[in-house]
Amino acid sequence: MKYYISTPINGRTQERTFIEKYHAAEQRCREIKNLLIRQEPTLLDSGEIVTPFDVTIPTMDEPHALGACITALMQCDTVVLDRGFQQSRGCRLEQQAAVLYGKIIMFL
Repeated sequence: MKYYISTPINGRTQERTFIEKYHAAEQRCREIKNLLIRQEPTLLDSGEIVTPFDVTIPTMDEPHALGACITALMQCDTVVLDRGFQQSRGCRLEQQAAVLYGKIIMFL
């Protein structure tokens, strides 16, 4: 089972600058990854958990970053939607792709 973690980046309201939002989202992905590994220890070294930060860099523009994320999501079985995903256009797009392509969806 391969997981894609979807968490808001630009949709975060606590941080002010993009780089603050980026780092907060990156930290949140690490937390979710650790949660998944605690539930399924075999995921630890398998490379079976993918985050937006595995497929993008901070200097990518939004269209290219979203394209990379959707591409990564399509290679996964399960999409993990983080809390607050509804406030993020990118996360909502990822949710719709998951629905359209019959991915398993987990809500946090």
